[in-house]
Amino acid sequence: MVRTWVSGAKNSDVIDKFRQDITDLEAKRDKLIESSQSKVFEWASKAFRSNGEINSGDKLSEQVREIIAEYDSINNEIVEKEMSFSERLDEQAKADSLG
Repeated sequence: MVRTWVSGAKNSDVIDKFRQDITDLEAKRDKLIESSQSKVFEWASKAFRSNGEINSGDKLSEQVREIIAEYDSINNEIVEKEMSFSERLDEQAKADSLG
């Protein structure tokens, strides 16, 4: 029982940190979406009007490409944190069950 209590206290801090990291990343992603909506909409409208034939070298296309890359990067970080978080919870459950 002592082992569970000691490891539980340490794991509790780690688990809280994972939760906070995931929450922060989700907020960062939401902020990116909010701040980029007009550029993405403008780019999509331009693509629609030109039947999808946009010059991929124009400034707006490059900005949208960067927005998408940043969005993907944040999503990948979230997935990695969630996987680590899940593993940590599994380890904690295993330690608690051994008592």
